[in-house]
Amino acid sequence: MRKKMKVTQMERALDRELKALKALRAVPGKPTGKEQLPRPLVAEGCYTWDEAKAYLEARLGVAVALLDMEKSEDACRHYNALVQMDLEDHLKVKPILLRTLLDLGALENAKEFLDANPAAVDSANATQFTWSKAVLEYILWQVLEDDEGSEEKARNSWEAAYKANPHVATVLAWNETFVEEILAWPNLIEKLPKENMPVKGIEEALTFCHKGGLEVWMDAEGALEWSSTLLSEMDEAEREKVELFEGCCGDPMWLEMYEAAVEKAAAALSDGNEEN
Repeated sequence: MRKKMKVTQMERALDRELKALKALRAVPGKPTGKEQLPRPLVAEGCYTWDEAKAYLEARLGVAVALLDMEKSEDACRHYNALVQMDLEDHLKVKPILLRTLLDLGALENAKEFLDANPAAVDSANATQFTWSKAVLEYILWQVLEDDEGSEEKARNSWEAAYKANPHVATVLAWNETFVEEILAWPNLIEKLPKENMPVKGIEEALTFCHKGGLEVWMDAEGALEWSSTLLSEMDEAEREKVELFEGCCGDPMWLEMYEAAVEKAAAALSDGNEEN
């Protein structure tokens, strides 16, 4: 009964968003000659940024409603259109589109998107984009044995991802402990900040893994083991560069929980080795 009521509420929310979008399309703007907007926005009747912003927000509302109803393919079309219309990504749609493509298993589309939208190592999207590309390159090389895949490409992508956020490699390596201690607790995860997280930080790593990143790595056969192997093969000097310091977290609580999870995983490994 509750599930049926929730579906009905989501359907009503979608209907409201579609009506809002339709209303905006029914009242097109007029050229002012003052602002130059992308052609796709002009084609929708937007001639000023205020008109464009209202349209983009309405269309984003439709995409979110569709995603809530698990209509990922329909949502993906709207997200893709938003990316084409808003090249500067004011509404932060690109990470959502990437995650939706990965959820759909649309690996070719995800790779094309990543190739077309490279994220700088210090950018806000770097953690999600680089670690997603690393697992996609691994899948092309090792799982699908695609002609475009290779060990060199996969390794280079992993190294770039490590530079963007090395803490993801640690979470992947000790994933069972991190799930038990942090990622499996919704009330705890809700406390993660939604934006303005420290670049290359622990909160970014946990957010990436919680929002589908870990699941994609787990679903790719052998990917977690491969990542752990690359991590263990790194020079000690290189690993020492990844220092845990207060600045790598906006909230010291996450640093404490991260360290506790690593210590617990290391202790479990040590106990296992002693038994053997």
